[in-house]
Amino acid sequence: MDSNQLEAFLTAQTKKPGGITNDQAAVIAKFWKNHRMKIQDSLINQSRWGNTLKNINWRVDIKSQSRHMDQLNSPVAIVEMELGKNGQVPYIRTHPDQRSFPGEVAKVRLQHQSNDSHPPLLQGSRGKEEESEFLTLEFDEIKLNQMLKKLSEIEGSITSLTQAT
Repeated sequence: MDSNQLEAFLTAQTKKPGGITNDQAAVIAKFWKNHRMKIQDSLINQSRWGNTLKNINWRVDIKSQSRHMDQLNSPVAIVEMELGKNGQVPYIRTHPDQRSFPGEVAKVRLQHQSNDSHPPLLQGSRGKEEESEFLTLEFDEIKLNQMLKKLSEIEGSITSLTQAT
């Protein structure tokens, strides 16, 4: 609801028999203007059905096991994504060693927190861990570049849609 719609709604409510007073309308308008974004974010979070990204952790590692000898001792990026309910705001934490990392999706592992025998890549505030699922990916340089290209395409699509409105 924009300012004009709010003004029209409150005017209609003040003119209605048994409606609100002008002072009440002024308080409601001030409250709406100050808290509109928080209210909108809360409604969006309550209306989501699926999981959302809560956290991303990553580190660069050296591959020590592989089916192919030429892949041994090659750098890989290990990326762990925490998925959770109700659209909690995601945050990104990186490993202290922030070298550029390569990427190939070698394995994908979806695990529920209660069955997780591996520690998270980085410790952090995780909220309700019993509601979290973790997706762990391993990238070599080629697959990482492919992933970054796709993410760039997604970003371009979102930008074009938000500029059109």
